[in-house]
Amino acid sequence: MNITEKSTKINYLAAMAVFQQLFDEQKNVQDVICSFIKHYIVSTRSYAFVLEEIYNGINSFYNFKLPIAIVKSSLRKLKDFISKNPEGHYLVDTAKLPTEMENSKFSENQSINDKLIIELEKYVNEKIKRELNETEKKELFDGLCGFLIGDKVDYQFQKHISSFVLEKSKDETIKKQLDDISEGLIIYTGITSELDPSKVGSWKYEMNLYLDMEILFHIVGYNGDFFKKQADDFLSLIREINKKEKIIKLFYFDKVKREVEHFFNSAEDIVAGKTISNGTVAMSFVTNGKSNTSEIITEKAKFYSKLTNLDISCDETNYFDNEENNKYCVQGDFEPMLSMINMLRKGDTNKPIQNIKYLLITGTRTTLGQAYSLIKPETEVEQVKNDSDDTEEKYTQKTLAKSLEDITKLFWFALNKNFGHSYKLTSFDVVHKAKVVLASILNGKIKDNYSKLNKDFLKGDLTKEAVANCIDELRRKTRLPEQIDAEDVDFVLNLIESADIENIQNEKALKENLLKEKTEENDRLQNTVERKDAEIAALKKQIEERNIQDKEKELEKIKKQKKIKTIFLFVLKIILISVIIVAIVFSLNKWVIPLVKGDNKWITLGGLILSIIGGIGIIFAVINSRLLKPFIYKLKEINNSMDI
Repeated sequence: MNITEKSTKINYLAAMAVFQQLFDEQKNVQDVICSFIKHYIVSTRSYAFVLEEIYNGINSFYNFKLPIAIVKSSLRKLKDFISKNPEGHYLVDTAKLPTEMENSKFSENQSINDKLIIELEKYVNEKIKRELNETEKKELFDGLCGFLIGDKVDYQFQKHISSFVLEKSKDETIKKQLDDISEGLIIYTGITSELDPSKVGSWKYEMNLYLDMEILFHIVGYNGDFFKKQADDFLSLIREINKKEKIIKLFYFDKVKREVEHFFNSAEDIVAGKTISNGTVAMSFVTNGKSNTSEIITEKAKFYSKLTNLDISCDETNYFDNEENNKYCVQGDFEPMLSMINMLRKGDTNKPIQNIKYLLITGTRTTLGQAYSLIKPETEVEQVKNDSDDTEEKYTQKTLAKSLEDITKLFWFALNKNFGHSYKLTSFDVVHKAKVVLASILNGKIKDNYSKLNKDFLKGDLTKEAVANCIDELRRKTRLPEQIDAEDVDFVLNLIESADIENIQNEKALKENLLKEKTEENDRLQNTVERKDAEIAALKKQIEERNIQDKEKELEKIKKQKKIKTIFLFVLKIILISVIIVAIVFSLNKWVIPLVKGDNKWITLGGLILSIIGGIGIIFAVINSRLLKPFIYKLKEINNSMDI
């Protein structure tokens, strides 16, 4: 990207942010355009010019595509310091040139955008693990613009741009700048749509919108909460437009009805076990939890009932039966509904948007891409004489189809919702948009692989078990926009890369190998544990046996000690008794016998001894209680302390 081109691109993003910021200050459409003209005049020092020069200069400087009529009417509003001479030259009185639009506002946004682009390039470099070349940097910038304005279906780095927006959503500066740019683009899209700026605030033009199957599924909630909310916003704006008179009408072609019938027939086959799911969010919504075909039939009846209640009717006309319509058929292998819209328009795609009465609203990226591919960029295909001036109003080709987001933007702008309204549609939020893109890429890839899976199964290339495994894996990979968070970005990017049959089978084989290795490792660990348990059990047994032996030895020791104690006490008693007896006999012989009279001294003494024995028993009892028992008690205490 050369410096001039890059500067113009940066100016473009800065201008989009300034659009929103000026509208937040309660300025109207022409006031905003006037501010940009003044900034252009000051920045380029353009003080004399003709209409064509400033028209081309402004569009080139900001990378705009403003209609010449809007530039011309805005110049009239600047008559306080811009005058027009008879030759058609506009002259600027520099002394009176005001500076209402501060250059700092534009410069500040340029600075923020410079940092934003640098951050984005750095982020993508990290994800692709190499440096972007200059061509890729240009494509990345174009992709960012395409993401924000929504005018591109497929662009390089779309998943990385969306993941960047999601990851940076917690950075308030980046988030606000992206929101300002996105909302400014809504206003810019409205301005460049050839609507009359003086009539902003209402929509008074008849339009017939034809909805494809995906949009119908959005409306009834089959595609998740986010798309249901987006559809509700769209229907709410239409109700506001139709409040006094029904000028916006909603239809779907008979072709769409046949697609819906086929969808519900497939759902019946899935519930009956005759086929596999096609992998779409809508099919999962309809079939999950259903056990018989009657429930699917009931669901289909509810679907048509909801459409009827919302005044959405089927156009059953077969437009291809009329030979006059053949010349309006879109050439190539394109969606037939694009040809039908062109037939309804009679090939006239060059009118102002408010006079384009027929438009296909699609939720299919392929159809939208085909519709935009039919537009020749920058080609002015019709010029209409303007009654109030000699200039000519130029209209460009109008696409045959728009996304739900784009048509909602147009109505939002036309109803003047950008002016003084604090409520913003959540579907315009850049974070929600990033989630939709990531979910769309992922689920689109999953849907393609369901189709491939079914074909491979029918050809016999895959077994029933392999199909079941793949379906299970694909089902786990499916994500709704509302199921994607900033913390899941890397995980979702990995899912996008791995959501195909070959990778799933490789993953399964890898998982099986890992499981086998884990099983073998567990077996080895189990054997080791069992061996260790056996060793521990043997060691415990040895310890127990040793403890038993130690206890037996201890008991034997205690028995010996008790036996010694018993013998010791017995001997002690004998000695004490013998000592007492000897002492008594000695005493008797020495002191008592001499005192006994008669010949039978010992007989006499015997009687006396018997009397004394009684006394001795008394004495022994006293000695036993006062001397022996305390002594024995002391011995036991000593033994107990030795045991311890």
